[in-house]
Amino acid sequence: MTALNLTIEDLTPPVAGRTIKLAKFNGQLDSSNVEDIKSRFDVIIKQFPANLFLLFDFENLTYMNSRAIGCLAECLEIVEKGGGKILIAHPPENVHDILRVVGIEKVIPVYPTLDSAKLAISK
Repeated sequence: MTALNLTIEDLTPPVAGRTIKLAKFNGQLDSSNVEDIKSRFDVIIKQFPANLFLLFDFENLTYMNSRAIGCLAECLEIVEKGGGKILIAHPPENVHDILRVVGIEKVIPVYPTLDSAKLAISK
């Protein structure tokens, strides 16, 4: 299994009417660990089915493959049904290239910094 550390915390300060979770990825997200990661998000999505906003901090994500992109798309579909949204912050250039090539940034906004993503999510 490829090494990936994922921490998930509440984003502060809170925004009225929204549950906002900040997920920080550190390592590689690929076929060897994506199911474990998805199951962690499934628990959160079931716990907060409405107005859930997930902010993915990719600053320390060194690699992701197509299976990981599929996981993002699955989470996005479920979150949007509940009126929520997913945002991506600070991806390294190689990860941003993957997001661009597969077109995921057309449906999930990508921000250059964590602060700019936090500002967007608080509006």
